[in-house]
Amino acid sequence: PKALPDAPAKPRAHKMNDVYVDELRSTLASATAKVEAGESPRALLEEADELVDQLRIDARSGDAKAQLKAFEAQIKDLRDRAALFSGASPAPGTSSSAGRARLTTARDKLAESSQRIDKTRELVSEIEDTGADIITELQRNKETIEKINGSVKDTKGNLEKADKITTKMGKWYRRW
Repeated sequence: PKALPDAPAKPRAHKMNDVYVDELRSTLASATAKVEAGESPRALLEEADELVDQLRIDARSGDAKAQLKAFEAQIKDLRDRAALFSGASPAPGTSSSAGRARLTTARDKLAESSQRIDKTRELVSEIEDTGADIITELQRNKETIEKINGSVKDTKGNLEKADKITTKMGKWYRRW
């Protein structure tokens, strides 16, 4: 089973948050035990959802939000495991070792799927970072092009002025 998220390192401003976090940890531990025993943790997960909602109201710092996301992920994981394992109990007339084998196989598949999801999330994060870098570089290029356009307009204006002056000087010279 996954370890419960650690509390933020910073001192907490609200003791009520401590109560919610402690109660949520206890509820998640009980739900994990039920899932591992092949029982339905539905009521405990509903209680965990309510506690997360209470924590979400009070979550203002980045640490609290990160911890809240970790709790939400753990609740989702427990829901997925409970759904996956709900059909894994031994059927009447079969040995419990066959049921355990199915449960172990299901757990292995879940672990593999979780690893693939984690790798996909990492890849998406890298792609987002690359995209942000590209957008930043394109913005710099746009600014450079705008500066060049400004310089070209100034040069064009100066050339037009020089052409007018040269034309006037030519007219003046011909009069003499």
